[in-house]
Amino acid sequence: MVKPTKPTAPAQALRSNPDTFPARAEENIAFAFGTLPTYIDAAMTYAETQVDAATAAALGGDLPALTGNAGKFLRVNSGETGAEFLGFTAAGLALLDDTTAAAQRLTLGAAPLASPAFAGTPTAPTATAGTATTQLATTAFAIGAVTEFGLGVIGAPPVLAAIDATTTASGMYSYTTGATGTFPSGVTAAAGGVITVYRESTTAGYMTLHPTGGYAIYFRRLSTTWMSWDIIASEDVVGVANSRLVKTAINASGSAPIYACRAWVKFSGNSPGANIASGNISSVTDNCVGSYTINFTTAMQDSNYAATGLSSSGTVILGTAAAGSQTITTVSSSGAAIDPSNVELAVFR
Repeated sequence: MVKPTKPTAPAQALRSNPDTFPARAEENIAFAFGTLPTYIDAAMTYAETQVDAATAAALGGDLPALTGNAGKFLRVNSGETGAEFLGFTAAGLALLDDTTAAAQRLTLGAAPLASPAFAGTPTAPTATAGTATTQLATTAFAIGAVTEFGLGVIGAPPVLAAIDATTTASGMYSYTTGATGTFPSGVTAAAGGVITVYRESTTAGYMTLHPTGGYAIYFRRLSTTWMSWDIIASEDVVGVANSRLVKTAINASGSAPIYACRAWVKFSGNSPGANIASGNISSVTDNCVGSYTINFTTAMQDSNYAATGLSSSGTVILGTAAAGSQTITTVSSSGAAIDPSNVELAVFR
């Protein structure tokens, strides 16, 4: 069909020109009710023909066949030369059918951004050691953070180079050759060992030191600066007994050592088998008038101990000393053997 030619409108009929008005009025009426409607009708027919032709060309040329492509989506191909259908999984179609973001997250199995509740074993990037922000901390970051202070590790904890530093954080540390600071008497850095630190504040705290291969544990307190060391546990009982803590507890001053009573007893000379009170004494044997054997529950390491005794009347004379017992004799002022009503004995080693 040929495109219709647009008609030319006649000159306008004007009353101000009575000579041409009648003829031009007739021409205008003929154009408005004849020529123009005919042109409009032809133009519409032409337009419809062109639309039908374009649709037919599109369906028959550039678009792929519709048969067998139900439920698929149409897109331009990668070469931008035509169209192609794109298939979707059931989950994809379900996601497109969802009308809200919450419904889409449910289809995807995704958690909401606000207060998500994870399941299974979720993972995340591990922050750099020392990070102190609101970033997520993974288990790897947490383990790294505690092992930095010697916790949860097998083997030597982090090395403490200066044991007198007052800025050391709470934690467990090791020391070795080259470490500086004040060590307990008889302890050297070269021996190596483990130190634990507890900080109450920037000026207060506590420190314990355990030398490698030894059984002693030393303690000191931080009061702006670190104070002197005390031994709080050791295989050397005398050493522990003579620590400043023990001496303070029993009001002992000075540097002289403390030696404990290893056995004591209080009994009646008339019935020595019935001890009034005792410590580390298994029994008292009545040998004869004024003669007794004091038997230790746990024997001394040898007989080189010191014993002292007294009685309610007369004098206590020490007899034979053995690792497991001590004999004594009680006599009156005249030297006669007697059985006092009260006899006491203490042993020191």
